[in-house]
Parts: sequence; C-alpha cells; structure tokens
Amino acid sequence: SSADSGSSRTWEGRETAPLQANPMEKTMPPLLIAAITPDEPGFSALRAESQAQNLNMLRRLAENWQNGENRFNAPGEKLLGAFAYGQLVGVCGLNADPFSQQLRAGRIRHLYIGERHRRQGIGHQLLVSVITHSGASFDFLNTHAPSTAWSFYENLGFRPVHDEPRVTHRLFCSL
Repeated sequence: SSADSGSSRTWEGRETAPLQANPMEKTMPPLLIAAITPDEPGFSALRAESQAQNLNMLRRLAENWQNGENRFNAPGEKLLGAFAYGQLVGVCGLNADPFSQQLRAGRIRHLYIGERHRRQGIGHQLLVSVITHSGASFDFLNTHAPSTAWSFYENLGFRPVHDEPRVTHRLFCSL
C-alpha cells in the first residue's frame, strides 16, 4: 500500500518514487521527481539558463517535442523532472537509443540541473529515478556526456566507452 515506507507517493496526481539523499553531497532539499513535458511551468526558465551556458539539450528537447519527433512515449521511455519546493530544477529523459543498431539499447537524454541546484544530490536522484526499472525495456543505457560530467556518470556505475561515436558512457541494466 502507499502507506508503506519506501513506497511510491502521489503529488498533484503524479506517481513519484521514494528518494534518498546521497551522503557525499550537500544536503538535498525536499525533492519530488515526476513525469513532465516541456510545457511544465519552469521548463522555459531552465531552457533559457541552459542556452545562456551554451548548452542546447533543453532547446533540442522542446523542439523535438513540439515537432513530434520525440515525445518519450515508446515502451520504456520517460521524461522526468525534479522539483524542489515546488519549482522545476532539473530534467532527464530516457529513450530507445536512435544511434544504436541494438534494439534494446536505451539512451539517457537531456540531463540538466539548474545552476543554483547543482552539487546537492538532485542530479544523482533524478538519474537513478530515470534508470530504475529500465532493464525491463533495455539491456544497456548509453549517454554522450561532456567531459565535465564523466565522473558523475562513472560514480553511478556507467563505464567509459572509447570506440563508438556518440557514446561516452554505458550502463548495463539488470532486472
């Protein structure tokens, strides 16, 4: 039942996952992780912030959503947001990997945490929420991360990949 410790919770009609803070990082604010769309209040502010930092992942996410190219609606796919104190502070998606020949390859997409909310464990919890249960649809998850994020992914169990275009790291899934 939803009253059990560690069970899913609901907030504004959204199913949410129980969260635990990473003890290696600063204290994390109360956090809600829930399914979102680029129409979510707060998304446009995150997109503008990311573009000011010359990062285009949220611009591409919104464009691909609007033109119907990527709605995160295939089996196993999801687009989640992290909310601190009711404000959207981070975004991360999971898709079938469009660059892989493997049918059960997933891809971590568009991970972005607002600048003021970094190094608080939010990215860790958001990525863990995205990859939880991914083994039901995917055998492994790829990402193409900037070098500044490599240690972040490696600390979560992703392994470096040196011999494939468009892949810097891979996590093998298990059910």
